[in-house]
Amino acid sequence: MKWQILLLFLFFGQIHVTAQDECLSGNCENGYGKLKCECGYIFEGQFKGGKKVSGKMIKENLVYEGDFKNDMAHGKGKITFADSSWYRGDFAFSQPDGVGEYHLASGDVYKGEMKAGNFHGEGIRTNAQQTEYYRGKFVEDDFVKGVHSIQNQLYEAGSFRNKELHGYGIRQNLADSTTQIGIFKRGNFKDGEEFEFLFFRKSIK
Repeated sequence: MKWQILLLFLFFGQIHVTAQDECLSGNCENGYGKLKCECGYIFEGQFKGGKKVSGKMIKENLVYEGDFKNDMAHGKGKITFADSSWYRGDFAFSQPDGVGEYHLASGDVYKGEMKAGNFHGEGIRTNAQQTEYYRGKFVEDDFVKGVHSIQNQLYEAGSFRNKELHGYGIRQNLADSTTQIGIFKRGNFKDGEEFEFLFFRKSIK
């Protein structure tokens, strides 16, 4: 989602470069008003001391609705992009930061901790069909530790890199009832034990 965060930076960054703001209606100093910026956005909401406090900001490629601080998205809010993807949750200095949920254009959904615009911390990413998930720890959008499950097909747990087992882990193939426990590298089983039965069964919840 880094390219979309770049759009967010460009969006809010332009707020500070223009002095040609036009108050279309209401009170754009202390109260509720509607403001148009020369840079292309329209904001409607609450003002205090000439600064945006909360409301809705619209531009061609995205819409943000929520809290503001020093003219930046800060607090609780929701941003929707042109490709229909959206994020709702905590913002800090115009970036998703804290806890929230991100709905990707592909239909995948991430719910959990965010940092500086990335999936970072504890969370779960589920596919559009609700048949596959990654649950555990994410670092800068990459899933690094936890559980990966594909309904009625596969169950994996351990360390990951680029969504593949990498390091110590366990893989259970539910289709042929086999289990591998040991060291994996880029998704390939390298060393450990293999069994022709399942230690336990898992399916998506």
